[in-house]
Amino acid sequence: MKEIKEESGYDVAYKKLIALLDTNKHPHPPLPYHYYKLFIHCEIIGGHASNGVETNDVKFF
Repeated sequence: MKEIKEESGYDVAYKKLIALLDTNKHPHPPLPYHYYKLFIHCEIIGGHASNGVETNDVKFF
């Protein structure tokens, strides 16, 4: 939630874990280390679209 606020300007509430990707369990190219990627469904509860240090623009697609 903090990362979304910093990069998009929106306040969100966590709803549900959608998926968990384990790089050792999927056919990805070799990586120097092992990591997980989490996909989380969130709901916008406030804030407004604004650029952050890591973003040039905020849009939905």
